[in-house]
Order: sequence, then C-alpha cells, then structure tokens
Amino acid sequence: MSLLFFSLLCFLYSTLSQSNDPSELLIWSCKSNGVNTNYYDPAVITFYAQTTTEIIIRSTLDPSAWVKTTPGSYALDSLRLGKSLSYTAKGGYVIPSGWTGPMSANMWNSCGQTDSFVTAPYWSCNNGNGLHLVSNYCGWSTNLPTPGGISIFIKRQLDVMVPIWRCYSNGVNIPLTTPENLNAIGSQASAITIYTTKNPAEFVKTSSPTSYAIKSLTQGISLSYTTSGGYATTSDWVGSSYQTPSSMMWNSCGQSYGTLKVPYWSCNNGNGLHLTEQTCSWTSSGNTPNGGITVAVTPSKPAPYRLVRIWSCSPGTPNAADFNLDTIKGLANYAKGITIMSRANSEEYVTTKSSTSYALASLKQGKSLSFTTTGGYAIVDDWIGSKVTQIWNSCGTPSDFTTTPYWSCNNGNGLHLTATSCGWTSSTSTPGGIGVYIHLDAGFSAAIQGTTLSLLGQDDAFAHPTTVTTAQQPESGLSRTIIGVSVGAGAFVIFIVVVVIVVLVVKKKAAIDENKDYLIYQ
Repeated sequence: MSLLFFSLLCFLYSTLSQSNDPSELLIWSCKSNGVNTNYYDPAVITFYAQTTTEIIIRSTLDPSAWVKTTPGSYALDSLRLGKSLSYTAKGGYVIPSGWTGPMSANMWNSCGQTDSFVTAPYWSCNNGNGLHLVSNYCGWSTNLPTPGGISIFIKRQLDVMVPIWRCYSNGVNIPLTTPENLNAIGSQASAITIYTTKNPAEFVKTSSPTSYAIKSLTQGISLSYTTSGGYATTSDWVGSSYQTPSSMMWNSCGQSYGTLKVPYWSCNNGNGLHLTEQTCSWTSSGNTPNGGITVAVTPSKPAPYRLVRIWSCSPGTPNAADFNLDTIKGLANYAKGITIMSRANSEEYVTTKSSTSYALASLKQGKSLSFTTTGGYAIVDDWIGSKVTQIWNSCGTPSDFTTTPYWSCNNGNGLHLTATSCGWTSSTSTPGGIGVYIHLDAGFSAAIQGTTLSLLGQDDAFAHPTTVTTAQQPESGLSRTIIGVSVGAGAFVIFIVVVVIVVLVVKKKAAIDENKDYLIYQ
C-alpha cells in the first residue's frame, strides 16, 4: 500500500508540476540518470531560435527551481548559432545579467569552451555549485543530480525582428546567420532595422518592403549599396530623432563587401553610419553605443505552421519514411510547403516558394519531389535556399516518395535521397543525415485513412525526439496513469482515491496534453 501511495504521489506531483503554458515549447530535457532528449533535429532548433524571445530552464519536478533569459540576453544569440547557453556567441563566459530567476546564482562559469546546444546545453565550468546539463549529467550543481531532471523551453514570437549581424565594439562583430541564408531571409523580409542593441529607440528602418536595401540583402550586398552598384537611397530609410537618414545614411564612394562583412558603410560621410570590420558606430569617429549595434530583419509573412518530418536518412542507418505512403499523401493535401534540410545544419536546405509548387503536387500523388506530376524534371525556380543549385535533374522517371524522395538524375553534384543514398551529392553522405519536412498549420487536425491525426501545442513542432545517450520517448501522462491504476487494482478503497485524484487533475492534465509537440493519432 505504501508503494501505491508513493506511485500516486509521484504521478500527481509530476502531472501538476509540468508547464501548461501554451506559449512554451519544450526543446530539450534530461533525467537524473543522465539520459538526455533532444525534441528536435539540431537544425530545427537553430531555425526556431531565430524567432525565440525567451529561454526557460526549469526543474521537471520542482517548478520553483528555474531561470529564464532577460530581454536581449546573450544566450538568445548563442541558441541562434546552435551553441551552448553557457557561452556567448563570441565564445566568452556567461554574462550573469542575461539570466533571472531563483537559480540565477547557479549560472556563472570561468573556464571551458562552447559546444553544440544539443550535446551540452549548459556547462558551469569551474563552478561546482553551478548548472550542468551535459551528455552524462543533469543537475543544478555537481553535488547531486536533480531528481526528475531538468527541461529547457523556448518562447517564440513569429513577427519578431530576427538579428542577422551584431557588433559589440570597434573591431568586434559577429554574423548571426550565413551568406547562404541571405537569399531566403531577404525574399521573406518586410523591413530591415538597424538599432542600438540596448536602446532600440535609436534606430533606422527601411521605409517599405520594396526598399533597395531589402533587394541588396537578398543578394548578400552591403546595405549601403544597390544591386547595380549605386549608392544608398536615403529616402528608403526612416529613423528616430537622432538617427536622421538624410544625413546619416548617404554615401558617395566605395563598394560592397557583403552584407555580413560590412553591413553599412557611409563612405565619404564622416557623420554617417559605419558598420564595418573595424567600426561599430553611428558615425565614423563616434564611440560604440552601450551594447553595440544590431542589424535585424522583420519577416513579411510570419509562418505559424509546424514542420513535421515525413522522411529521413542518416549515414549508417536505413533510410525510412516516418509514415506510410497513404498517410503521407493525405497529409500533403493539407501541407503549405516542403522543406528539405540537413538534420544537423539548418544552413543546408531548400524550401518550396509557395503552396502551388510542383513538388507539393507530386507529394500529393505520393511521387518523388524531383519530378512533376506529368513526369517532367524538377522546376528549380519553385525552390529557394542555400542548396537550390543542387536540385536539378535531366533524366529518370518518378518513383514512390517513400523509396526515392529526391533523385538528381544526371547530376553528380545534386541531391540524392534514395534507398541507398543520403547526401547533397551522389558521392557523399551528409553528416547527421537529411530530413524531408512538410509545413502544417499549427492547429492541424484531420481524418486521414480513417484515423484522426492532430498537431497539439504552441507553435512549430517535430514528431520525432532524439536522444544523446539512449533513445527514449518522454513518459506520457497516459502511461503514468496506466501504471498508477495497475498498481492500485488490488485495493478498492485506493481505487476510489485514484478516481478522485484523476477527477481533480483532469483539467490540468488536458492542458498538459495540449502542449505536447507530437503528431498524435486519436
């Protein structure tokens, strides 16, 4: 009987203590035995991080033990680069002011170097009383693993400005994306804003989505030059009272050195904006403002969809679809787009431009994405992304999607996703593998092949958690219920207690289930 009460207590406690905040998205967790779970492919974490506004780290069984990032925290930039949250994007140690909460004193470190987020989300090196979330340990200190483990959540805002470059002082700057991503970022941009990092009231911003600067961004050109090599059009910018575009943004010499190398150079204008490899100032001779200056992009069409993987491959493991062909065809009828992406690197990808893409039409018929529904070859113009030059083909015939998602026939340097190939070229396998993902609305729920499939949760989701040490799905509330009931089946009085408890927590439990990030069958 004591075992039963203990089981009931654990069930009730763990159920009530989990987050039911629908705006929180679980991305990583660990258990006290050192088993760590990544709920998304690494590439997706960095993809989602671009619109992350807050990171929360919380004990699974003790909601009073938590920290969260402060606005503009260094850790947000680290996550955007897929790096440990215990180091800055530049590789420096923790900035304590970047965290707040009851456990914020446990966050400092003074040694070590950054690792990938999925391998070591946090390492308070040289701090025995600090947070350690690494491959074989899970605790707020090294004295004792945290009972029940620790989880990491993010909050996202889909219309948030996405930083692409930041300088901290003269000669100290860092790109927050890669040149390969600029075409996709620019093609979806509605505005570019340049602002003082710690005082966004000091800013300049493009005046319209057709600004020359957005076109320059799409081609990876410095924002102080047009795509034809001309100088800045100052009327395309608006700004705060101090940042007057007519005097601050003009230039009359020089040339582009690339968006991420020299974002803005008011050449021949000593009172103009200088964001170069050596200068981080609103004027050529001025001091760097506190916190530096940031260049950010606002997307024109925020996408409140979920990315759901339907096929994946990895070197050394069988290539496989995540659903049967009929289910994939059914899901394709509701999809808004398709993304093919390296599972370990979000910078290697292609994505369809629109819901009218030939590839989506092919998927609805269950056929390879490298051919049209009439058997024609891939329409490269239907795709954007860093790997768009590697998807053309000029031979072959369509196969079933589940066996051959993409075949760049006659293109040895093209994408090959087949029963035996897993690479962006025919001769190499991509480290970490490649995934094919469809875009589904956040509130997606539909009957497919006689079964209702639903996506529950806050925003974007993946259906396939992976683990660092042991493949293990998070224990569901349903499985805990079954355990509790089976243990108490022998005692009628205790059964009544169970019923009462279930009634008391059913609403809480429902809220938790609503926050799960899996494509579930009902």
